[in-house]
Amino acid sequence: MQDTVFDPVSLTCGHIFCYICACKVASVTIVDGLQAANHKEKCPLCREVS
Repeated sequence: MQDTVFDPVSLTCGHIFCYICACKVASVTIVDGLQAANHKEKCPLCREVS
């Protein structure tokens, strides 16, 4: 089974997400106060800083 990715964005770790999904993860990270001190987002799959 393959998932369709709409308006794909690739993070520096190589994982690919829909643009809207990537934005949702980033906003939840910021709202929950879990954003890294250097203000870079982490990949939700591997946790590598993007």
